[in-house]
Amino acid sequence: MPDKDMDQHQDALIDGSDGGRVHIEKYSHVYKFSPGEEVYLYRSGAQEGPYLIYSRGENKYRLSDKYGNLAKNGEAFSEGELMSAD
Repeated sequence: MPDKDMDQHQDALIDGSDGGRVHIEKYSHVYKFSPGEEVYLYRSGAQEGPYLIYSRGENKYRLSDKYGNLAKNGEAFSEGELMSAD
C-alpha cells in the first residue's frame, strides 16, 4: 500500500501531439483514500463497514468487501461519505 505521507497527486502524460514537447502534468485532484485502504461508510447518520477502497475516479470511490467483491452494487461514494478506519 502506498505511503500516506507521499504526494498523492497523480501524473498525466501529455503526448505533445499539438506540436509541443511531451511532458508530465499533475492532475488537480488529490485523493484522500487509496485503493486497499479500509474505510467506513456514513449514510443517513449510520456507520457501515468496514469496507476497502476498490477504485477511485471522478472524485468518487467504489468499495469492496475483504474478498474483493464490490459493495453496494458498485455504487460510487464521495469522500464526505467515507472515514478512514485507522
